[in-house]
Amino acid sequence: MAADDDDAKGLTANQRILQEAKKRFARCQDFEGTARQLFIDDIKFDAGDPDNNYQWPNQLLGDRNGQDRPCLTINKTHQHNLQIINDGKQNKPAIKIIATGGDASFKSAQVYSDIARNIEYRSNAEAAYDTALSFAVRGGIGYVRVVADYERDDSFDQSLFIRRIKDPL
Repeated sequence: MAADDDDAKGLTANQRILQEAKKRFARCQDFEGTARQLFIDDIKFDAGDPDNNYQWPNQLLGDRNGQDRPCLTINKTHQHNLQIINDGKQNKPAIKIIATGGDASFKSAQVYSDIARNIEYRSNAEAAYDTALSFAVRGGIGYVRVVADYERDDSFDQSLFIRRIKDPL
């Protein structure tokens, strides 16, 4: 019956999946398109220097270049962003588990805290936290993700890992 539906629409199963993915991406673009563009603008502004002129609006830059007027860029934003990022690196984030309510006990909270600390250690979570912090300060969006992954290439055992997201977009 599914084959009949595919033939009726003229699309294969893979093409229907791709079409659905494109519709979902378009919905996401509509929902957060402005935030994505502001993120890109903020990252570029932070990286602005006299060579790339990212801190100048395109229209103003074009007007000034046509009149042979200088376009000076003195980036003070990057310095302040680095100050915030470095403060964040000194005050390292970590998972903290507190026993509250019900049958929760201090001892069980300690066990879960030890497990979380072990996951952070095995994952090199500090690098993930630093990347997320840098993007959050410079562009306003920064993420980490928790994934279940194989412990080794030759093993079927899976564990939780905290991974960095290299591009929040």
